[in-house]
Amino acid sequence: MPIDANHLIQRMPFTVEGGRMSSTESPDRLNAVWPDVTQHDQAFGSVLYRKIFVHAAAPDNSPLLDGRIYLRNPSGTRDRITFFRGSLIDTVESLTGNERQYGGGTLDTAVTTDATSITVNVGAAEDRVFRDGDLIGLAEGDHAEFARLLPSRAVTWNGDRATLRLVDGLGGSFLAGITTVSSCLEATIQGGLDSWVSDSLEGVLHPTAIHAEAVGGIDQEWTITFTSPDDFICSGDTVGQIGVGSINSDFSPVNPDFSTPFFTILDSAWDGIWMDGETVRFHSHPAAVAIWERRFIPAGIAILTTRSVCMVVTGRSG
Repeated sequence: MPIDANHLIQRMPFTVEGGRMSSTESPDRLNAVWPDVTQHDQAFGSVLYRKIFVHAAAPDNSPLLDGRIYLRNPSGTRDRITFFRGSLIDTVESLTGNERQYGGGTLDTAVTTDATSITVNVGAAEDRVFRDGDLIGLAEGDHAEFARLLPSRAVTWNGDRATLRLVDGLGGSFLAGITTVSSCLEATIQGGLDSWVSDSLEGVLHPTAIHAEAVGGIDQEWTITFTSPDDFICSGDTVGQIGVGSINSDFSPVNPDFSTPFFTILDSAWDGIWMDGETVRFHSHPAAVAIWERRFIPAGIAILTTRSVCMVVTGRSG
């Protein structure tokens, strides 16, 4: 079936330090990602990072096309949350602090249909959550639309207020104060296989006959080692040996965390003559995008304005 909202799953990494995606779904409750802000945080300030994954787990391997990821609620006036795209394997130690941030704010002045310029109040201009060419989302209750910023000179700042110039006029009107305006991370989400390396002298591999799996696929370096001209074993760099196969039949080793294959190698992928000890290596990628959320608490803050975060993912089925 085509991908739908039930197939978009937020998953956690194996540790709070980040790294690869686990099979653990983010709980649907408060503090699912963030710990409580402590009195120490409020007194002395705090910057924390938490990693999540948006997994497009369509059983028929449909990708999420034209994906848009954004915060529906704005940042606070001083304490705030932004996010940025990570890699499938990075950890908090690898972050530089210079990553491009996405976030939002509230509409400063009401706008009407066909408006080509809007002003937005954000938590802090230093986050630069709006950039030239961005896709932005405006939402006032159930009334929402997307708009594209001009490719150059689209954003000007006056303190923590951004003036945004649009490519096209808005399709509707929006009220000040209650309309959220957010920058969108755009991404196509689908699994993949690449980095094919074979040391065979006469064996031929046809990568087009090897398929990624959206549900069970993970980030992994795979090694297939032939034990005879027909038979092989398959191992991953972190999961170890996952099965034995033959060039005379399809090979679909099952990921036990999802009860679906890691990938599928059709028997038509093999050609030529393979010898004992020869290897094939390749890299698989899950149908997921890695997101880092950043929570900033300034020192000496008495009242928190950022109580919860609503991250929205939209797109269309491939």
